[in-house]
Amino acid sequence: ERTMSETDFGSVIRESFSKLQSEVDRLGKQQQELQEIASERLSGGDLSAFVPPKAATEDTSQQTVASSKMSDDSAKVATLERKLKLLQEDMSSLEQRYTEQVDVVDKLTMEKQKLAADLHQTKMLVRNLTRQNATLAAAALA
Repeated sequence: ERTMSETDFGSVIRESFSKLQSEVDRLGKQQQELQEIASERLSGGDLSAFVPPKAATEDTSQQTVASSKMSDDSAKVATLERKLKLLQEDMSSLEQRYTEQVDVVDKLTMEKQKLAADLHQTKMLVRNLTRQNATLAAAALA
């Protein structure tokens, strides 16, 4: 039987895992989208939206903007990958701490049960001794 604070602790941990998982999922989707964009650009898909018109290809500022856009996307992908890795490490660390805490709670619960059994046994012994004392007192008075 777990106490209210043990239950609350488990709820907080589960809620934290849920939030972390949501953030990991969101970053994973964002990373996937950016990788698809980068893949499209690199594989020669429909580049019309990304490549300047032919007349502007001589304009180096247009080329710089296009290459800058691609490097920005690559930087975003790299940043998202780092964030995703950090979140996964955080989640792994939290899972380990949660497991350790559950182990501690389980040990404390077993100790509590053992102490409860010892207390019950002591109460029974006290009752038995009280009866024996009453019997001896009655015999002494008789």
